[in-house]
Amino acid sequence: MNTTDAKAAFDRAVALESHNPLAHLGLGLALIRDGSFGTGRRQMEIATGLDSTSAIMRSYLGKAYFEERRDEPAADQLATAKELDPLDPTPWFYDAIRKQTENRPVEALGDLERAIELNDNRAVYRSSLLLDQDLAVRSVSLGRIYDDLGFDQRALDEATKSLTLDPSNTSAHRFLSDAYAERSGYQFARVSELLQAQLLQPLNINPIQPRLPYTDLNIITGIGPAQAAFNEFTPMFNRDRLQFTGTGIVGSNATWGDESVVSGQAGRFAFSAGQLHYETEGFRDNNDITHDIYNGFAQAALNDKLDIQVELRRRKTEQGDLSWNINGGFNRSLRESIDQDVARIGFHFSPQPKLNFLASLLYGQQEQNNRSTTIRNDYDLLTSTATDGIDSQGQVIYTNGWINVVAGVGANQSNQTRRITRDFKRSLGISCPPGAVCESSFEKDITEANTYFYSNIAFPLGITWTAGLSYEFYDQDAFNRQKVNPKFGFQWDVTDWLRLRAATFGTLKRQLVAEQTLEPTSVAGFTQFFDDFPGTTTKRYTLGADATLASNLFAGFEATRRNASVPESFFGGTGEQILFRDQEEELYRAYLYWAAHPNWAVRAGIEYETIYRESAILATLENLRIPAEIRYFGQSGFFAGLNTTLVKQKRVDRRVGSEESESFSENFPVINAAIGYRLPNRRGMVSLEIQNLLNEKFAYQDLSSLRSERPRNPDFMPSRSLLARVTLTF
Repeated sequence: MNTTDAKAAFDRAVALESHNPLAHLGLGLALIRDGSFGTGRRQMEIATGLDSTSAIMRSYLGKAYFEERRDEPAADQLATAKELDPLDPTPWFYDAIRKQTENRPVEALGDLERAIELNDNRAVYRSSLLLDQDLAVRSVSLGRIYDDLGFDQRALDEATKSLTLDPSNTSAHRFLSDAYAERSGYQFARVSELLQAQLLQPLNINPIQPRLPYTDLNIITGIGPAQAAFNEFTPMFNRDRLQFTGTGIVGSNATWGDESVVSGQAGRFAFSAGQLHYETEGFRDNNDITHDIYNGFAQAALNDKLDIQVELRRRKTEQGDLSWNINGGFNRSLRESIDQDVARIGFHFSPQPKLNFLASLLYGQQEQNNRSTTIRNDYDLLTSTATDGIDSQGQVIYTNGWINVVAGVGANQSNQTRRITRDFKRSLGISCPPGAVCESSFEKDITEANTYFYSNIAFPLGITWTAGLSYEFYDQDAFNRQKVNPKFGFQWDVTDWLRLRAATFGTLKRQLVAEQTLEPTSVAGFTQFFDDFPGTTTKRYTLGADATLASNLFAGFEATRRNASVPESFFGGTGEQILFRDQEEELYRAYLYWAAHPNWAVRAGIEYETIYRESAILATLENLRIPAEIRYFGQSGFFAGLNTTLVKQKRVDRRVGSEESESFSENFPVINAAIGYRLPNRRGMVSLEIQNLLNEKFAYQDLSSLRSERPRNPDFMPSRSLLARVTLTF
């Protein structure tokens, strides 16, 4: 039933039974959905007056007051609802969201945990499927609160737990995408979760920020609570309206930028349009970046079961050498430009609540130009790469209480032309001396396909098994690879306070047109897709545990081993040549989180990582990090954070077949700080962030150079930098 029909039906119900509180409540909800918020809220007040002992009426009225940014009456109504029905999780859930947006995440954590604890009381009148959806939504909200507190591992755990319960939950996909944002090497997984969230989302006003679909922008992110998430200012009620969100930043190293998005909803149509400009000179010579990005998105609900969406993206980038090695070396002459256009159309068909069909068709084209001077300074090397291709993917999701299934297929076809030019003007005054080969061109076709099947089975009580299988095919002119990858994992709630996780799975990294896949990015709570070189095959073994030691104290650990076969590409007179190198990675991390006080949160941890890679140079990298952080949240809206990380890093390079080796090592601390203020009535926030507060000088091996085609922002900067940020929403 559409909004107009619903409003007419409830109008008739109110006329026939003016003393029926449910009729007034229904009319109020229909009016709010239609954009008549004040009139709808008054109908809810009438409903509550007719049945003042109903916790449901109080919860909805509190939700309406919250939407009007009237915090005091919202708090009163939700508190009364808790007293009227102590077993109903709903008012606790709404109050947790209210407290989170009021800069009270520690108190919000307590309310949301209470809502999850009470969720089983709905079993009396809700199906198992809806109970799972309830738990998934609450787990997402719990993850968001953990994120505010800085409890990042728990946030990831709750997001992946939500998707295990309900893989069609759009909020869980979107939150997991945001949770991946701060983790090095997780950008492919992040943008893939974003695509899945977009395809599954109902009509809503949540904006699509222009920067989100890209994996390699290297934009400075916020420290702690200063970084606003997508849901910071999202309304509780889905209704017709317009919204504007804008962010401006200015900082050291000639850094400045702005991002603005207009989004709206009207009936069966929703849209967003945005732009981003960002530029910085970077922390050293030739480390500058300039981005201009534009994004347009539109979604239409053709009926109650079928949605269609269209997205257009445009990017233009100019930058220098972004890599950073522990020996301090970089290319002072490298200049790079990227021009990219992407058009995507998507479909979501849900014939019944248990069943969802997704489809995505994407066309992309990109031109990348690199120019650098050779070491001997005798000529400039120009490399121009033009790529265009089509990516098509489809997926079906089935959920039915104790079991859910995700299955899909994909195909990608692209063409790449690379032209390499040697320009001798620098040394000889002419472009190409007689007899020299100054230009060569290579063209290759890339064909990729995949199919996959995953199932999560909750049996027996407290254990969820994940089993799956995928087949991936990757073919280009220089080589082809195909692989069948089994997936297996389990999550076991041993007690109310202890949860164990384990998994093993394999992957083959494909070279997708826009670096986004619909295939699930995690297995039993462990990420399976990373920013690897295209054609890389991996096998990963993982084990983890998470414990709630007290209502405000959390601990856990994770151990993982990953074996990879990484292709290395070389261009010569006969075209592209590929060699495969073995790479072994081990990662051990542990954490301790403490919500010490209603205004304070503390976290500490330790992380040890090793990477062994056999190539022309055998590289061994050891990385030890010991982070600690404290955050403050004031009810006035003021927040602050201080974190420090002790880093110990060592790299050893040894020539194959030789006893000679060269070792680099570095030990250093980094201290970051942030202060900020949430504007009244959820209108935005302002913050001042300082990275490397003590201006510590050091070298650092950027891990992305060992795993990815393109360098990423290093985790630590060897100089002090300041960044002021303002986010506003209307």
